[in-house]
Amino acid sequence: MMPIVIEHKPEFDRAIEHLKTELTSVRSNRATPSLVEDLKIETYGSEMRLKELASLAVPEPRTIVVQPWDKTIIKDIEKGLAKADLNLGMANDGSVIRLTLPPLTEETRQALIKVMNQKLEAGRVQIRQIREKVREQIIKAEKEKKITEDDRFQAQKDLDELIKDYTEQISNLGRRKEEEITTV
Repeated sequence: MMPIVIEHKPEFDRAIEHLKTELTSVRSNRATPSLVEDLKIETYGSEMRLKELASLAVPEPRTIVVQPWDKTIIKDIEKGLAKADLNLGMANDGSVIRLTLPPLTEETRQALIKVMNQKLEAGRVQIRQIREKVREQIIKAEKEKKITEDDRFQAQKDLDELIKDYTEQISNLGRRKEEEITTV
């Protein structure tokens, strides 16, 4: 593989990692802390992420337990969770908040798949933008006589193969997430 293509591989990897992170925020049939950990909670006179204020656990497949490190802010956390409108059942016993995921309806599943597809498309767009940037660098390198015409063709071929691999990774991520969402 041509060096001009290899040097951009970390950018493609970061795009895939970002997509994976985005997909964890799409609800499936199982509870995961990533559904709520980055929610902004107003407390102590500022906004903080929930994971900075409490420990998050998943004791059962449909339950997330939020245990604040400072019990005096439990009302702030409860208010922030309610404001987020996550469509989760919420129970506060004074020391922990239990969030319960309701069963997914067919309509909800379709809406989640739609959101997931939007995130997948955003990932594909990001990959295409990086590809165009690399293509421009390849052409520029040839014009500046840093590489030969044959090298340009080889670099473009290498780039196309790399893009094919990353596009396949995105498709696989989508298939797995859709399976998670549709599994009853």
